[in-house]
Amino acid sequence: MGIAVREADRQLGYHVEGILEPLVMSGEIAEIFQRYGVFWEIPSFYDF
Repeated sequence: MGIAVREADRQLGYHVEGILEPLVMSGEIAEIFQRYGVFWEIPSFYDF
């Protein structure tokens, strides 16, 4: 899963990141992927 926004919409990208990051860090994204049988690998820039 990834997100991309145009340069002019940078604030939108920051907002979406602010929503997704806690979900990644809590493991909720991994749980959702597992529920649907989809492989999830956390990006290397997240430090657990």
